[in-house]
Amino acid sequence: MLMRSRYLSACVLSGCLMTSPVQADERDPIEPFNRAMFSFNQTYDKYLLKPVAQGYNFVTPKPVQGMVRNFFANMRDVGVMVNDLLQGKPAEATSDFARIIINTTIGVGGLADFATPAGLEKHDEDTGQTFAKWGYCDSMYLVLPFLGPSTVRDTMGYVADVALTPYMYLDNDTYRYGLTALNILQKRTDYLGKEGAFNAVAVDQYTTMRDFYFQHRAYQISDGQIADAALDTGAGAGTMPD
Repeated sequence: MLMRSRYLSACVLSGCLMTSPVQADERDPIEPFNRAMFSFNQTYDKYLLKPVAQGYNFVTPKPVQGMVRNFFANMRDVGVMVNDLLQGKPAEATSDFARIIINTTIGVGGLADFATPAGLEKHDEDTGQTFAKWGYCDSMYLVLPFLGPSTVRDTMGYVADVALTPYMYLDNDTYRYGLTALNILQKRTDYLGKEGAFNAVAVDQYTTMRDFYFQHRAYQISDGQIADAALDTGAGAGTMPD
């Protein structure tokens, strides 16, 4: 559900949700299983995660939420930096290293983001993208319980990304699990109110989410070049190839 929320938000904000007839996709050979997981995640979100996120949003001041968001973004920059290096992007890795140093020190453990105003761009790399850069381009679609849309390749990448998260190495289980739960809760809170747009345009929510997942991952893996090419040819974001 966490991954579903992230991609739903990006889709709504970019305006690329496209209605399309329900159709089979060769990248989704286990569609019955995936649909069952999709339905499970929707139920879990409706009756548990979303209500908790609404309560958290109600009692937590926006400045505090901003600090929480910055803290976890700073944690994620560690994995981004490593994947920059694995993808042969030394300039981006150097920039991300500087971001980590600035936000961890001046930003008091990442609670404040001083790196972005200083001109250090935030990048978006993960191990799934690295695997794709290394040649693992085609992968079977897979909906994970609680986490949402993925592929076999990106699921393996997700495991590696967890291993690149600094707070996962805390000795105290309470702190480690508590921070993980807070990260999930803050991300879900950030996407409150965006479900309406998704429901309004989706002929079939499952296929719409699946198609956007592939489009969005293609955009990320190509560093935005696929979207630029689609716009240059007049194809539009809704027809980005995988």
